[in-house]
Amino acid sequence: MDPVIDAILDREYVDNVQIAEAYEIRQQVYQLGAPEPAWRCLTTLPGMDRDIIFRIAAEVYDYKRFETPAKELVPFIKRIVPCFTDEQWRGMATIPVVPIKRKAENNTELYWVFAAHDPTSKQAHDYTQSLVGKEYVLYQSDRAIIARLLAEVFLSKMELPPKKRKPRRGGND
Repeated sequence: MDPVIDAILDREYVDNVQIAEAYEIRQQVYQLGAPEPAWRCLTTLPGMDRDIIFRIAAEVYDYKRFETPAKELVPFIKRIVPCFTDEQWRGMATIPVVPIKRKAENNTELYWVFAAHDPTSKQAHDYTQSLVGKEYVLYQSDRAIIARLLAEVFLSKMELPPKKRKPRRGGND
């Protein structure tokens, strides 16, 4: 058993039949050469609340939870849109991961803070490292919050510039 499965069982979120199904899937995935922990396989079962499973996994591995309402971060997100390229933003949407804070002291940037749906994944860490190339912190957040923040990025990029006034046509042009 892995510690995440133990925590999920302790909270009585799943039963032994579902755990057995997850281990069966894990065995099949291992045979295909893609080792995954059983708890990740559990997220593929019908009826599972993936957010709860990822939240428990993050707790087990000591990741802090990010729960600030997305609407409170919209001004920050709009301000930092130019800090990353369109390709980087698209990559963040794929993982998913999103910047939620920029820590700085005395006008010197120290590090970025990101929220990830699965902060335990190597892919989330590798991509975040590629974005900032230095120290960063990952928090865990529900997929819906991350999606809402990323939607703000893409919506802000689609905003049209204000209409230019057409010159008036009159008799004295």
